[in-house]
Amino acid sequence: MNAPVDQQMIMASMPGRIRPRRRLFCYLAAVGLPTLLVFVYLQFIASPQYITEFRFSVYNATDPGSNVFSEITNTVQSGASIRSDHIVADYLRSRQVVEDLRKKVNLPALFNPPGFDPLFHFWWDNGTVERLHRYWRNWAVDAEFDVTTQLGYVGVRAFSAQDSLKITLAMAEAAEQVVNDVGSKSRNDAVRYAEAEYQNLSARLAAADEALRAFREENHTITPTKPGDAAEALSATLRQNLTTLNAQLNNLGQVLSPTAPAVLSLKAQIAGTEAELTRVSNGLGRTGLTEGGLQRNLSKELVQFDVLERERNFTLAARDGAYRHLEQVKFNASVQHLYLQQHVKPSLAQSAVYPRPFRWTLMTFGILTVCWMIGVLLYYSIREHAA
Repeated sequence: MNAPVDQQMIMASMPGRIRPRRRLFCYLAAVGLPTLLVFVYLQFIASPQYITEFRFSVYNATDPGSNVFSEITNTVQSGASIRSDHIVADYLRSRQVVEDLRKKVNLPALFNPPGFDPLFHFWWDNGTVERLHRYWRNWAVDAEFDVTTQLGYVGVRAFSAQDSLKITLAMAEAAEQVVNDVGSKSRNDAVRYAEAEYQNLSARLAAADEALRAFREENHTITPTKPGDAAEALSATLRQNLTTLNAQLNNLGQVLSPTAPAVLSLKAQIAGTEAELTRVSNGLGRTGLTEGGLQRNLSKELVQFDVLERERNFTLAARDGAYRHLEQVKFNASVQHLYLQQHVKPSLAQSAVYPRPFRWTLMTFGILTVCWMIGVLLYYSIREHAA
């Protein structure tokens, strides 16, 4: 009679056959099945992705000057253009560009085309801007700036070549607008300051003209320097005539009596000349009457007129300089100084770049295999230490 067979004893006597088979099943479950699922997903489910790129730089179009101030200005503007490169690269990754692009293209619809792709599609038709920005920054756009070459690179990923090109063109237009806006606030402030300065000097010139007009009406003269020059010349002539008449009187007094008609005539001329000299001298001093009977102080008038005239001339020259400065500032504000130069223009993609099923499958297989081997080594190490 045959003895019963103990199956547990048989299995325990063949560990070398059972354990490799178990390790194989574990390897297939941990590595083979996920790798197969990744390949099937990438090859048959994932949507093709197209990339459209453009490369750019920001340059300054200001003509270089020949003086020191122009060279300093060009250096500052060159620094501004370099900073603009960084500004553009940062803007193309920011939340603001998402908001600007949504005004031109329907980004949620373009990133969620027909089909089932739970990994790469944007599944929220009316998602928030923050959620769309996270998707945009992590998957849709690649924007960077090379400090060495001073060139920027932008790549846009979409699920059709037309959509990728549409988004890229909208991005290029938005980036150019950002470059145009760089420095616009400072230029507008300069225009406002120049206009305010011109208005202030115009008001000051009007006040100077009014003061000069009031002075002329009050003193009944257009330019007191001309009467002053005439009075001074007349005073010098009268003094010369008075000297001549006195000399003639001395000569006649030696040969004629004091009551002689010639002597009396000379005395009358001398008296009239002295009276006229006194009147003219008083007109140049603090007292005196004009022909109309008005008291005048010609020296004081000359000082007042000189002050008013210098104030008007200075204000007029300053107002003209402010006007020229205003026109120059307006011209500089209307001229574009920074330009976004596209060295590689966006073009329609011919074939999909992503996903790459074979490459990504091999990468998945290699990573999972390494992880499985590390896990096996850890398992046996722990078991040996436990034994």
